[in-house]
Amino acid sequence: MKTTAHVTIANGRVVDPLLGKEEVKDIRMADGKITGEKATKHLKVFDATGLIVMPGWIDMHVHCREPGFTHKEDLASASKAAIRGGIPTIVAMPNTKPVIDNPSAVDFVMRKAENLEVNLLQASAITIGLAGEKLVDFMAMKNAGAVLFTDDHNPVQNSRVMKKALLESVKNKILIAQHCEDNNAKNGGVCVSNAMAKKLGLKSGFSREVELNCVERDLKLVEETKGREHFMHLSLKESVEALAKAKKKGLAVSAEATPHHFSLTEETVLERGTNAKMNPPLRSEKDVRAIRDGLKNGAIDVISTDHAPHSVQEKAESWEKAPNGTVGLETSLALCITNLIETKTLSWLQLAQKTSLNPARLLGLESKGSLKPGFDADVTIIDPEFEWIVDSALFASKSRNSAFDGMELKGKAVAVVAKGVLYDLR
Repeated sequence: MKTTAHVTIANGRVVDPLLGKEEVKDIRMADGKITGEKATKHLKVFDATGLIVMPGWIDMHVHCREPGFTHKEDLASASKAAIRGGIPTIVAMPNTKPVIDNPSAVDFVMRKAENLEVNLLQASAITIGLAGEKLVDFMAMKNAGAVLFTDDHNPVQNSRVMKKALLESVKNKILIAQHCEDNNAKNGGVCVSNAMAKKLGLKSGFSREVELNCVERDLKLVEETKGREHFMHLSLKESVEALAKAKKKGLAVSAEATPHHFSLTEETVLERGTNAKMNPPLRSEKDVRAIRDGLKNGAIDVISTDHAPHSVQEKAESWEKAPNGTVGLETSLALCITNLIETKTLSWLQLAQKTSLNPARLLGLESKGSLKPGFDADVTIIDPEFEWIVDSALFASKSRNSAFDGMELKGKAVAVVAKGVLYDLR
C-alpha cells in the first residue's frame, strides 16, 4: 500500500549512523523531508513498535539493463525490486546498449527516473563505449547528473588511461569506481575459482592474481595521482588487506562488498550451478571471513548488491558461456541481517553506516544518510525477526537468477519510504 500524506513512523527503534544513536522515538515526514514537527491529527501513523527504522538504504551498484537489455530488467522493474527489498536509492550501472557515455544518454535515464518509485541515480562510463581508450567528458557527464564513473565489467586495463582518469577525479571532484580484473592474468579461464574449476571439469578458472594485480596497480596509481577511487565488490583476503594499508597511508580510497561475497563460499557453485557464477568469483571460507572482518574494521565502507539480472535461458548456458551474476535487490537486507547482524559481525549502527551514511557521503548526497530534520524522507523499516524462504518466482525483478533461491533467511523490510512516499510491504 502506498501513502503520500504526511507520515509519522511511531515507536520504532531508530538507528541513525550520523548521530551515532539508537533510540525508540517517532520520525515525522512531510513534503519529502524529515521534520521535527509534533504529530497532528491529519498525519498518517505507521506503528513501528518492535521494528528497526534506518535511513534509507543506498545501493551503489545496480544493473538496471535499460536501455538495450530490457528482457533481463528495466528501470521500472528494478525500481519495484528495490522497493520490495527496502532500498529507496539505487545507482544504475552504465554497461547498457548504448553505453551511458554521453550527456544525452544520462538525460534519457534521468527523465524516466522521474516517474519511478525509487531515487534512481546514474553512473557514467569512464571511457567511450567501455573500450578502455578515450575518456568521457567528465565535467559534462557530472553536470548531466552522473554520480560516479566506472567501466564496471570492462575494467580499464591501460595504466596510462586509468592514471588520466584518476587525475580527472582530482580536477573535477568525481568518484572513479573500478571492477578490479587483470585480463592478462585470466589465461582463458572460466570465472570460478581454480579449485572449483577442477571439480567442475573445466580447463581453468580465475587465479587470485586476476583481482589482486588490478587492486595493487590501482592503489599505486591513486598514490601517484592523489586521486579518488572506489574499489567495487572486493572478494579476496589480500584485497581487503591492501585497502586497509592504503587507508592507513591516507589514500583517498573506499571499497564495497556484496552480500554474495560475505554469505557464500566457492563450494556453492557445485550445488547451485551457474546461478552462483559471479565475477569476481565466490571464494574460500577464509576470504568470506576476511570480507566480514573488513566490513567490521572499516577496510570496506559500503555494502552493494551488484544486482545482475539475467534470463533463465542465458543462465542455462554452459559454464563457459553463461553470464556472471545474481539478482540481489530483494535479498540483500535479509542476507545482511542473517550473516552480519545475527553473527554479531556488525552492530545495527555499523550496518546503517555501510548501507546509508557511507554511500551518501561517497556519492555527495548531502541530504541522505540520516533521519535528522531536514534530510530527505527516505527510510528503511525492518522486522529483524521475520523468517522467510527465498522464492525467486515471487520477485518483482524480471529475472530469477538468484543464488539464494530456497534459502531460509532472517529479517525483511516491512515498509520503505522513498521520495517521501510510504510503501507498506506487509
